[in-house]
Amino acid sequence: VLLARFFSPSEYGIFSLGFVILNICVLLSALGLSDGTTRQIAFYREKTDISKIKAIIFSSIQVSIIASIFLSTILFIFSDIIAREIFNNLNLSLPLKIFAIAIPFFTLIYIFVSIFRGFNQVKEKVYFQDTLVSISYIFFLVPIIILGLRFINVIYAYTISIVFTCFIFIFYLNRRLPQLLGKNQEELIFHSVKKELLIFSLPLLIVSMLQMIITYTDTL
Repeated sequence: VLLARFFSPSEYGIFSLGFVILNICVLLSALGLSDGTTRQIAFYREKTDISKIKAIIFSSIQVSIIASIFLSTILFIFSDIIAREIFNNLNLSLPLKIFAIAIPFFTLIYIFVSIFRGFNQVKEKVYFQDTLVSISYIFFLVPIIILGLRFINVIYAYTISIVFTCFIFIFYLNRRLPQLLGKNQEELIFHSVKKELLIFSLPLLIVSMLQMIITYTDTL
């Protein structure tokens, strides 16, 4: 509502396109792990295999970081080509570069949420993914509107809100996760869980992509 009220239709359109591309990149970066991690953690919780749960958590974070940095780099490098050749709007190039910075942080938020879902904890999704990103964005957006700053600062504000939320979530994860794993902490034992995790998760990526197409085709 704030964007539609205080910025032009074309600027709102640029934000909408950038937002869709950001979400597509985050979805690809997650590699289906946002659902696969939840299932695998719940599966090994039933078997009380704490060491394997730790390995799944570590593997999902590690794989998603590598994939998200790769996609972030690709989007940053090819933003000019995407803006010019696909959307015929060079004004989209810089917003895409800025949104590219947010991809690893946004991906981590999704993975962290999936980890807590594996422990039957859903409030973290509400606190961080659904609420804190939006509230912090409004917090950064209002001064931009009051001061009459350029539209590009709106993109910076959204990226900063994602980075801010991610760092708060990391702090929360570091405090909360040991409690969920229990007092008898074992050393992290590496299992060959990455292949198992990816085999289960990648088909879920296809399902998520179909849902994304249904949701965002009209915007694109």
